[in-house]
Amino acid sequence: MAIMHAAKALLLPVVGSLQVIRLHHPQKLWNVLRNGSHLSAECLFRWKMKLLRLLQSKVQCGREEGDDRHVWSWFLVDDGTHWVCCDDRTPCVFVDVQRAGPSTGLPTMPAQGDMMQARWGSHGDYGIIALCPNSPQECFDLTIRAFNLAEQFRVPVMLMMDECVGHMIERVIIPPVHEIQIFQRRSYDGPKKDLLLFHPDSNLVPPMVKAGEGYQIHVTGLTHDERGYPSMTVDTQAKLVTRLVNKLRVNADTIVDYREDSVEGADIVVVTYGITSRTAIPAIEQARKEGMRIGHLRLVTAWPFPEKRIRELASKVKAFVVPELNLGQMVYEVERVAGGKASITHVPHAGGTVHNTKEIYAAIKHSVKG
Repeated sequence: MAIMHAAKALLLPVVGSLQVIRLHHPQKLWNVLRNGSHLSAECLFRWKMKLLRLLQSKVQCGREEGDDRHVWSWFLVDDGTHWVCCDDRTPCVFVDVQRAGPSTGLPTMPAQGDMMQARWGSHGDYGIIALCPNSPQECFDLTIRAFNLAEQFRVPVMLMMDECVGHMIERVIIPPVHEIQIFQRRSYDGPKKDLLLFHPDSNLVPPMVKAGEGYQIHVTGLTHDERGYPSMTVDTQAKLVTRLVNKLRVNADTIVDYREDSVEGADIVVVTYGITSRTAIPAIEQARKEGMRIGHLRLVTAWPFPEKRIRELASKVKAFVVPELNLGQMVYEVERVAGGKASITHVPHAGGTVHNTKEIYAAIKHSVKG
């Protein structure tokens, strides 16, 4: 609900995958889905591609009164997300309310098992942004930020919720619309004959144009030059992909967001995100009452990963404790960046419910003892 209110504040519709099929495609397909008939994997894949192409077409046409940016049910269309969206084409936001998997798994029960899928769901090299709210208020606030980041960097932004946060009922403060900061889409305003559709500005992100206004536009999933035309050379591949990755890497300091509690002078830092950041608090407080020096680092931005801060802390603390509702995903990023300077204790959970606070407390106490 908080996400829907945020979308409304931005004058954007919230669109789910099956709703798009129903509204924009033949009634026959909707009847097939509604009646529970089986679709082959190939057929379903084709329709997923059409959904993503529909999204891309709306953005390229620049319908700014709400039709150009959408919140989509990402996990249903991930196989086409990056093909359509990651190559500077389609600013958009995908919402993933994570449930226990794999496959259908445990519907309406929590997990955090999609974190690596959000980052590495496609083949090839590219950048991605993923945000992790831990409350209804943050669902609202981070939805606004997600759209602003998508527009600023022309990249999909993943809103990585979990079932607990998705079903949580808390007060949400919605500010007046005029107080909400919105990143205005940067548009090309030069001569039409001089347009290079994918020529970047100094921040490595190309401005956009609107289809139908007389510009010569060519968009392809192939490796392409700055005009947008296929260029099947090693040099073009290196230039294009390096820029797609670097446009987020060089701007990581402005994208990365996290919350800290008593990390300075701590012996142990607990690294959390999403609902686990809340279930870890009683364990942290209990350890502090017993005299242990425990810090808490909550990842608001999961991708790009806050490498700089983890690296700084790794040289100061004894250990990191990483509880998460999966059997090991973000813990490997902490381990990679720490580079052996601090020990790592993982507190895994296969999902279906949240951690027992005692498990997190036991991990903290174990790390203190070394």
